Amino acid sequence: EDYINYIVGINYTNYEWLSSLFDEIRFVAEYVGEEVMKKRKETGNRLLYYTDKGLSRGLTHNMIASIEFKINEDHSIKTSYIFNFSDEDSLIDLSAESQLTDYLGLVYGYQRLNGYAASFFGQWDNNDRVYVNLSLKF
Repeated sequence: EDYINYIVGINYTNYEWLSSLFDEIRFVAEYVGEEVMKKRKETGNRLLYYTDKGLSRGLTHNMIASIEFKINEDHSIKTSYIFNFSDEDSLIDLSAESQLTDYLGLVYGYQRLNGYAASFFGQWDNNDRVYVNLSLKF
């Protein structure tokens, strides 16, 4: 298939709200879409065309939103949400990031995946996860 993926969105950063707690608060809202320009053709008794997205192209009709609370230069908290309008499946990500030293960084969080088994995020339903990423820069 020939297809075009696109994304449109808005990003807003505020430095005044809750300024006693956070250096900045960043809001992001985006829409991700896909237009199929040319569908595959099949021969024989099969359909003349079909869309073969399967589970590999999950961001085809989605809303993505996130809010990041930057506590200071070294620490932040973020929540992100992706909702697939086509299959009504979703991903929620709650995370925190800390720059422990000039060379050592830590990201930790929780992801919850929802949806029915034949959907992009739903294929991992009941496989929510907690993650930790430790990075060393040199």
